Amino acid sequence: MLAAAIGGCLSASLTLCLNKARLDPDAVNAHVTAPMGRNDAGRLRIEGIDVELTPCLVSADDCEASRLGDSLLVRAGAGVIRRTIPPAIRQTGP
Repeated sequence: MLAAAIGGCLSASLTLCLNKARLDPDAVNAHVTAPMGRNDAGRLRIEGIDVELTPCLVSADDCEASRLGDSLLVRAGAGVIRRTIPPAIRQTGP
């Protein structure tokens, strides 16, 4: 459930960034995985969260997303989670 919430939050943040850049995304797909492992005490914990964001833009002409560079990645959106679980965020597609 935590991974789904983080994926939804980052997708919404990316959608907002794309809308501000007037790129009009049709959708933003998020694929989130959260590998589990045991800590030194043997308790089950989330070891990390991997998020892959794929924007679906309305037209091929909107592929100017590359002009936004690193600002398109919404790394700051992880906030409190970043301090406790290291996220890996990737953008694929346009």
